[in-house]
Amino acid sequence: MRNGRGDGYVLSQKAGLAFFQSLDLAAFDFVTHAFCTRLGGLSAGPYGGLNLGDRVGDDPARVEGNWQTLAQAFTIPRETFFPLRQIHGNDILVLDDREIRDGRVTPPEGDAVITDRPGLALCIRTADCVPILLLDPKRRVAAAVHAGWKGTAGKISIRTVEVMVDRFASVPADLVAAVGPSIGPCCYEVDEPVVAAMGGPDGAFFKPAGREDRWMLDLPGLNEAQLVTAGLRPEGISRMDLCTA
Repeated sequence: MRNGRGDGYVLSQKAGLAFFQSLDLAAFDFVTHAFCTRLGGLSAGPYGGLNLGDRVGDDPARVEGNWQTLAQAFTIPRETFFPLRQIHGNDILVLDDREIRDGRVTPPEGDAVITDRPGLALCIRTADCVPILLLDPKRRVAAAVHAGWKGTAGKISIRTVEVMVDRFASVPADLVAAVGPSIGPCCYEVDEPVVAAMGGPDGAFFKPAGREDRWMLDLPGLNEAQLVTAGLRPEGISRMDLCTA
């Protein structure tokens, strides 16, 4: 793994679980956040460690045990964790009382979730996709975004900020964003359909891969740029260039 712009993050441990935290987000004492790693947990084999995915073939009992381990490490009740059924799109869910109640039965589909309700643990699950946490410290609104290439092509980062503005009167310049570990431009090779979905090989985020019709894509960099386009201050965005490949 490669660690580039990681100065704004710290690696910590709780109850045997290793996780990264953004120093910018950690400055606000009313919210807890973490970018977890695979270290710790009960899963074995190809799922080894802290696998929280329930649709990848892992033993369901081990997956639930991993959730319990996570809850205990952060002293957050297991029933307050609110994961989505991610579909690699740009659908955004706003958690209100009805959605919270219904989501306890069937987790809703979507790739970003926003709430102003205290006592909830918003969850996204990534392997190489880009995890983004957003916080409006003035209105105490939080969001978690799963940005794969399809979601990025659909401008999910921009759309999430727009929903925060429309539903909660957030001011983009007030927002604090943390872009967590994902596949980096060193390793993410894409083909023509991906480039076309992004609107063409913008030289700021696409570099020739050395093979015909292949490019290296800076997916976290593109999402960071989208956040700036949405109105966030560049200094309000921290990005951890830790390549998950």
